Amino acid sequence: MAGKKPEFKNKKFYYRRAKWDNQGKGNLQKILENAHKELDTVGKRTFEVGSGAEIRGANFKNDNGLYLQIASYVPGEATSIIDKDKTAKVSNVAAQNAPTGKDFLDGDIFVYINGNHVILCPSGAREKAVETYIWHILRACDNKDIAKTFELDKVAKASKLKMIRDEGVKEVDLDTSLYEASLLHLDKTKPKVSGIKKVVADQLVAIFGKDRDLNDIKEKENLESPPVC
Repeated sequence: MAGKKPEFKNKKFYYRRAKWDNQGKGNLQKILENAHKELDTVGKRTFEVGSGAEIRGANFKNDNGLYLQIASYVPGEATSIIDKDKTAKVSNVAAQNAPTGKDFLDGDIFVYINGNHVILCPSGAREKAVETYIWHILRACDNKDIAKTFELDKVAKASKLKMIRDEGVKEVDLDTSLYEASLLHLDKTKPKVSGIKKVVADQLVAIFGKDRDLNDIKEKENLESPPVC
């Protein structure tokens, strides 16, 4: 009889692009490949990130790109356990220490880097852990200038932008509730939008608003500029 097939979980992948000031033809993949050759033990790739937590470059591999596994954990932290017996009146909850020589994992994230293209697959760890890890790696390998402005940039989907340009915006769903307190921010005689709605409105105007022509600009400048004596 064939064994039970393992259950697979769906995982989401996220695309980011590495960028920093004065990037030119800088290549994050090559920079990190060289850095991981220098930082050849996990101890050299372990960094404190506050509140006792650490992130670590647990594993890496070069194979048509750079593969990283970044782990997040708190050294020496216990985890909670609960009794399995479902016939009991109550279930005891207690703290369980990790086995000797081990730490409980809070989460990890797998990263694939090709050039300046970055694919993320998180499993319990936040995306920010990747930026933080790379920042520490850059500083550890004397790439402090890159570390100062390094970030993983979210890239808008070209298909979505094309649809907006072709079709325009028919409706905006803010996905939020409007309470009486929010209405206090609206002027009843001259309604003005404030807060997050104003941010959304400003962005829409920036994208779809009609550019002023030269005459409009000159006329506004004449009105606002003080008279010349």
